[in-house]
Amino acid sequence: MNNQQNHSQEPLLSIITVVYNGENSLEKTIESVINQSYYHIEYIVIDGNSQDETLEIINKYKNQISYWISEKDQGVYDAMNKGINAAQGDWLLFLGSDDTLATNHIISDIFSILRNEENEEDFSLIIGSVKYSNGRLMKSQFSSRLKNKNMIHHQGAFYKRDLFRNFKYNPNYKISSDYELNLKLFLQKARYLQIDKVVTICGATGLSGVASWSGYSEEIKIRNQYLSKQESIIYDLPTILRFLIKKTLVTVLPKLRQN
Repeated sequence: MNNQQNHSQEPLLSIITVVYNGENSLEKTIESVINQSYYHIEYIVIDGNSQDETLEIINKYKNQISYWISEKDQGVYDAMNKGINAAQGDWLLFLGSDDTLATNHIISDIFSILRNEENEEDFSLIIGSVKYSNGRLMKSQFSSRLKNKNMIHHQGAFYKRDLFRNFKYNPNYKISSDYELNLKLFLQKARYLQIDKVVTICGATGLSGVASWSGYSEEIKIRNQYLSKQESIIYDLPTILRFLIKKTLVTVLPKLRQN
């Protein structure tokens, strides 16, 4: 990757991929990055000591990867923090190891739009959409709905690196630490740019798509940290209801299909 830049012309984007045993999808992810028409990209790969062919894939593209490490970590958010610490870019994008950038020119398109905005340096966040491999389109929302649940898909969100000078993802959260950042930014009234473009094609539903209580309980803990007690209760009840509905759908629907 070209990690040289003229700061007066184009911002440097650090794309961070966290991977563990990603031999089936990582190569497509890497190729979607190195084939971008935007040249000011620093590509960082953080591997969690994979035991499959992941390292062989990384070595195949090592000359086009700006920085990579392979070592045990404490989970996905610990690995993301390692990527943040290594990043030199003006902006950060977290791209999963089974995700691909939507087109070869999507990054150029994003920064072209940003360049035409007034006071572009004041933006803390750029948000676009993501599409899952099954065709489902997910549009991020930077609105009061963030008090209810995470409405920003990090695979389609560009964060100013300066945000992470005073924030790191909490590795004690297994699913929802990115929700903490997004809620915090909303409450701080951070300036954001919403772009009506699909940034990333996601290969799986991700950790937050699993119908386990842990993600929902993390949401509640995060809300209780940043919202008033009264406001937290208002949003906690729908969270519990969402979990019960999702759990029911996951357990009951397969049985109905069998009958």
